[in-house]
Amino acid sequence: MKIMKLFPLYVLVFCTAGQNTKINVSEKQQTEAKYLYIRARAYLSQKRYDEAIPLLEEAKKKDPSFVDAYIALGNAYIGKKDTLNAKKNFLEATKVAPKDKRGYEGLGFLYGFYLRKKETGIKWYKLAYKLDPKSTTDLLAIARLYEKINIDSADFYYKKLLGLDPENPEGLKRYLNFLVENKKYGEAQKYAGKAIEKLSNDETVMESAFKVYIQMGEAEKAVQIASNLIAKNPDNYIYYLMRGEAYAALNKYKEALSDYNKAENMNPQSIGVHIRKGILYLDLKNYNRALQEAKKALDLGPKSEDIQSIIYYVIAEAYKEIALTYEKQAKSYEKSKNKEAAREKWKSAAKKWESAKKWYQMIYSLGDTPYRDYSRKMVDYCQKKWKKVQRIILGIEEEPR
Repeated sequence: MKIMKLFPLYVLVFCTAGQNTKINVSEKQQTEAKYLYIRARAYLSQKRYDEAIPLLEEAKKKDPSFVDAYIALGNAYIGKKDTLNAKKNFLEATKVAPKDKRGYEGLGFLYGFYLRKKETGIKWYKLAYKLDPKSTTDLLAIARLYEKINIDSADFYYKKLLGLDPENPEGLKRYLNFLVENKKYGEAQKYAGKAIEKLSNDETVMESAFKVYIQMGEAEKAVQIASNLIAKNPDNYIYYLMRGEAYAALNKYKEALSDYNKAENMNPQSIGVHIRKGILYLDLKNYNRALQEAKKALDLGPKSEDIQSIIYYVIAEAYKEIALTYEKQAKSYEKSKNKEAAREKWKSAAKKWESAKKWYQMIYSLGDTPYRDYSRKMVDYCQKKWKKVQRIILGIEEEPR
């Protein structure tokens, strides 16, 4: 999250909301304070904090009840990374104007987003929200801060926000991304259409909606999203990967391969390109090409455990299917009484079963990945197949059951 995205929520809001602490200040002093504040605003808009701060400090002296000066000072000090003075001014704002929520919001931002003390930030934002229960801005901030520390609470506050304002663009965007990140695709599906309607030019929204439609079996919608992204940015290879994935889900393998090849031409070093091509070739039963693509992905450098598990899966599956193919060929040779050719095919099958087992074991050794349970079963399966083939090669009858 970029800090400056939230900065404007508090900065340079000229108002006198709430009841300020009564301090005897002449009209002349109030006017002079406002004039100093206006001058400071010009510097703040240019991030010239060293020039803005003295003006704001003087404005405070002229009118100690002028809450706008405290808020602006708090944000100016954040701009200078002076968190102690930022905190001091936001706290003073809450004392000068206890019913003006901006001081609490400033503290919420300072602690929650700037200092990353999320629980403290939430506490201050909740005080701000208590003053203004219709504030979608405060609800959004609370939901965002809860995202990494309490998923259920984040979900609650996002829903509360969208209950107040169902078409809130930032709320839709953040909640959709949050649901996708937490793999709650069914829930995300309810919001994807509205988010696209409101934010069709937002690439992150479109990418999240794409994931939702892929996961929920609406691949045609996913193709349309990817096509729209390509039309807007034809030089982004990721969008061709996305559309290729959607085409593959529709069994449109020719179109999928075409998009994958375009992505590869744009970025030959992309691990994702070769993984997707490997999976596609598995679907096309071209197992040798699947192996080639997966091994290209392996050669491209370090990967996360999840990415490694996918690559190993493609390799293991390819070896397994090649082993099964050799077994069929061996049986065919046996029927035609070509024992020597059959024996060679059985030997090839045994080697491939060993290779498949090795790669399934590597998947299992990675730990908690999506393929772990499957790989454990396949290790046993490959071992049994290898033993059976070995007995055939050695001419030993099968063990009695």
